[in-house]
Amino acid sequence: MVLQRASTGLNQSVALVNEGDVVVNNWTVELDLPAGLVLDVTSVWGAKVAGDAEGDLLFTALDYNAAGATAGFGFNASYTGDEAVSFAGSELSFVPHVNLVM
Repeated sequence: MVLQRASTGLNQSVALVNEGDVVVNNWTVELDLPAGLVLDVTSVWGAKVAGDAEGDLLFTALDYNAAGATAGFGFNASYTGDEAVSFAGSELSFVPHVNLVM
């Protein structure tokens, strides 16, 4: 994951690597936001985004991730909460399971 931060905004990029032999369709990545952090996603690319009931972010595929290929997505957001924004302690879960490059 690549994180670029401004005073109350950020730019985040994620690469998904399919190291398997099977095409991955309909992937979902959940970003478990740290307590006290509220993000307002202003733009997203390479995925659709929605919030869940706990305030976390769910990113879903626009296209397929071919076997042995890399897909990527990212977003821009403004935020309130802890000024030291970091996703280091956050969980990224991916369904189906492939490697996440951060």
